[in-house]
Amino acid sequence: MKKNRGQLRTQRVKNLNPSLVALASAAFFLGGCEVPDDHLKGSSALTEYVGSDSCGTCHATQYQSWLTSHHAMSMQPATSESVLGNFDEAAFSHGGIETLFRKIDGRYIVQTKAAEGTYKEFTIAYTFGVDPLQQYLIELDDGRYQAFDIAWDIRRKRWFHLSPVLEHRSASSGIETVPKGVHWASRGFNWNRQCADCHSTNVQVGLAKGGYETTFDAHNVACEACHGAGLPHTNDTSKPYADVACAPCHSRRSQIAEGFQPTNQLLDYYVPAPTIGPLYFDDGQIRDEVYVYGSFLQSRMHMAGVTCSDCHAPHSARLQSSGNALCLRCHNENPPNNFQDALGNFDTPHHHMHAVTPIECVDCHMPKRTYMQIDDRHDHSLRVPRPDLSIKYGTPNACSNCHDEGDEWAMQQIIQYHGSRRRSHFSETLLSGSRQHLDAERDLAELANDPGQPPMARANALLLLGGYELGYSAEAVTNSLKDPQPLVRLHALRSVDRVDQNKRHGALKRLLEDPIKAIRTDAARIAVEHLSDFTEPSERALLLSVLEEYKAIQTQQSDLPEAHTNLAAISIALGQFDAAEKQLRNALAIEPEWIPGLVNLADLYRRVGRDSEAGDILEKAIAIKPPIVEAQIAYGMWLIRSGRPGDALNQFQRGYELEPDGLRNSYLYALALNANDRREQAIGVAELAVDRFGDHRILLELLATMYRDAESFDEALRYATRLEERFGGEVYRTLRAQMLLAVRKRDGPS
Repeated sequence: MKKNRGQLRTQRVKNLNPSLVALASAAFFLGGCEVPDDHLKGSSALTEYVGSDSCGTCHATQYQSWLTSHHAMSMQPATSESVLGNFDEAAFSHGGIETLFRKIDGRYIVQTKAAEGTYKEFTIAYTFGVDPLQQYLIELDDGRYQAFDIAWDIRRKRWFHLSPVLEHRSASSGIETVPKGVHWASRGFNWNRQCADCHSTNVQVGLAKGGYETTFDAHNVACEACHGAGLPHTNDTSKPYADVACAPCHSRRSQIAEGFQPTNQLLDYYVPAPTIGPLYFDDGQIRDEVYVYGSFLQSRMHMAGVTCSDCHAPHSARLQSSGNALCLRCHNENPPNNFQDALGNFDTPHHHMHAVTPIECVDCHMPKRTYMQIDDRHDHSLRVPRPDLSIKYGTPNACSNCHDEGDEWAMQQIIQYHGSRRRSHFSETLLSGSRQHLDAERDLAELANDPGQPPMARANALLLLGGYELGYSAEAVTNSLKDPQPLVRLHALRSVDRVDQNKRHGALKRLLEDPIKAIRTDAARIAVEHLSDFTEPSERALLLSVLEEYKAIQTQQSDLPEAHTNLAAISIALGQFDAAEKQLRNALAIEPEWIPGLVNLADLYRRVGRDSEAGDILEKAIAIKPPIVEAQIAYGMWLIRSGRPGDALNQFQRGYELEPDGLRNSYLYALALNANDRREQAIGVAELAVDRFGDHRILLELLATMYRDAESFDEALRYATRLEERFGGEVYRTLRAQMLLAVRKRDGPS
C-alpha cells in the first residue's frame, strides 16, 4: 500500500478533534513505504495513527525506542490511559481561586475561574507531557487550546500551580516560570501558537476570523518531524541533519515560516534568540526557560564538532551512557582523534576538587536551573565554573549551587587546585560589553571578527556593539556583514547604523539578496528606514519586493501583537501614518496592555501633531505591572515636551531605579536632575555613571557642562581634556581651551 504526500495532506487532523485522529491514522506516514495490510491494525496503544507503526516495520529498534520517549507521549487525547492526574473530585486552591478536578461521563472536567471572572466547567481535550509533570489542554470555542496553569506532579502525586513560589534559592538554581498573575486563557498559555509546533508534527497554525483552524499530521512528535517527508524516504539511518533536526524545538526562537524539514536551512524558518540578557545571564548562562540549543551553540564542544546525538539517543532522548561515563568517552587519556583537546585524566579528586563527596561532571560544567517549579534543566554551554566573574559581575556559578561559603571561598579553592590562570573565555568580553563599559568596545570587536569563537558568541558581541561609537565597532560590523556564518551576518545587521552611509547602503543591497530568509527579510526591515538611499529604480524595486516577504511573515502571525507592531514600523518608515495607527490599534486589540504598542502609538501621535493625545496613552503604559523602563522614559519625554520638567524628573528617577545599570537611564536621570536645579545630585549620578560605564561622550559632555555652569573650572577642564583625548575634534579642543582660559583668569598672573 502506498500513498503520495499530497493525499496525506488532505486527511490532516483539523481543530484537534480526537474523533478525526482515526481518520488520519490510515494515511499518515505511509508515503514511500510498503506496509503489510495486517500492520495497518497498529501495534501500540501509545499511538492512534498507523504512520509510526509503519516505520516500525523497517526500523523496529528505533521504533520501540521512540515508543517509550517523551516525544511519543508528549501530547495524547485525554483518556483513562493517558490522564495521570487525580480527577476524583480533587480540589486545589491558589491565589484565592478554587479549582475542582472531576470526571463526568468519561470526560475530564476542570471547574475554575474563567478569564471574565466567573466560574465555569471546561473539558480537558489533551494531556501534555508525562515526566516530571503533566499539563492539560482545554478546548475553547474559537479553536483555541489553552494549557491549564495547574499541573500534576508525577513524582509527588499532587496538583501544583505553575506560578513561581516565594522562597530563597541561589541565582543559578532559582525557579523561572510564567509571570505571576497571568491567566491560563492568555496568549502565553496558547497551544496553537506557543506549544503546537514542537509537540506535534507538521503543524499549520491556521488563523480563522476570531480564532484558529490549526491542523497537524500527528498529535505528537512522530518520525517525519525529524526525518522529513516519507515519500523520498530511504533506508539511510545515518544522521545527515546533525543538530538541525533538534534545533527548532530545543531552542528559544521565533518562527518565520511553517513547514520546516530537517534538510532545510534553519534560518529560513526559525531565528534562535541571542544568548544574552534578559533570557540569559550576561555571560550566556541560562536564565529564563531557553531550552538547549542556544546554550550548546556557545560551547567549545559544539565548535569541535560534537552533536546532540553524540550524547543523547535521538529516538528515546536518553543519554548514551550514564553518569560520568558519558563524558569520559571522550575526556580521557586516549580521546578520539578529532577531540584531542579532551586529552587528560578528569575523573580524579585533583581535577574535580571533591575528595569525599561523590560528584558528577554535569554538577560543575552543566549546572541545573529549575523551571515550572519542578523541572530541572541542565545548562548546555558546558563551561568551567567562574566564581571570580561572579565576584566582579554578580553572575551565577556552579559552586554556589552546593556550597554556602561564598564566591571568594570558591575562587580560592579553584586557585588552590588549578592555579590562578584561567583560560580566556568570551564570557568575560560579553560581561564587560553588557555593562556598556566604553573600554569593552575593542574586545567586543575582536570577538565579533574572530572565526575561532562560536558564531553565537560573535553574534552576541555584534549586538552589544550597537551602543558604541568608536571606530572599532564600525569596522567589526562592516566585516561581519560579509561573514560566512549566517548568525553573524544576521546580528551584524542589527548594528548596521554603526557603518558609514556608503558602506551601509552597499551592504544592505547585498543582504537583500542573501539566500537565507531571516537575513534578507531583516535587511528589508532595516533598509526601509533608509529608503531615501535607494535611489535607483532597480534597487528600490528589490527592497520593496523583499519587504513584501517580511510583511508576509508578520501577516502569518497576525494573532500576535508583535506582528502588528512590526507592520506599523514599516508603515511609519513609508510615511503611511493612517495605516500605522490602525496596525497599532490592532496590536492593542489583541493585548490591551501591550507596552510596545502603547509607546509606539504615542510616538506616532507625536510625529503627526497629535502629541496632546499621547499623554493618556503613556499614563496607561506606566501603570502596567511589571513596569518597563521604556514606558517611564517615553512618558518622561512627553512631560518635558508638555512643559512639566518636575513631573518628568519623577519618571526618569523611576527608570533609573528600575535599571540602575543602564547607561541611558543614568544619563537621563542626571540630565533631568540638572534641569530641575539639583546640579550637585546630578553631578553625583553622572560621575557614578562614568565609574560604571567609562568615558562615554554624553557623560563627559554633561559633566564638563555642569561643572562649567557651576564655575568649577578645574573639574570642567578635567572632563574637557578627557573629551579631547578620547574623541578629538575642534569642538572639544575649543572647550578645553575655554576652560583653561577660565582657570587662568580665575587664578590671575602667577
